[in-house]
Amino acid sequence: MLEGKKQVDAYSIKLDKLFKESFDIIAISPEIGKPTDFPLVRIKIIRDYLIYYRTMDDAIEILTVLDSRRAPKKLDL
Repeated sequence: MLEGKKQVDAYSIKLDKLFKESFDIIAISPEIGKPTDFPLVRIKIIRDYLIYYRTMDDAIEILTVLDSRRAPKKLDL
């Protein structure tokens, strides 16, 4: 049982690092993501995850992070 928890913790740490690195890249180059049908909203695909974010004059807002294997058919942002 403890071994399973260690694996989950290790995976969580890996994901946290992956997302932080991705957010840093988006902050440096907001145009890196693909435009979506939503105004000012872009999407960056990182492995099995979809990062939706909005670019504004003075900030970048992360709207949601979805697991593409479970992503809804319709997305309301």
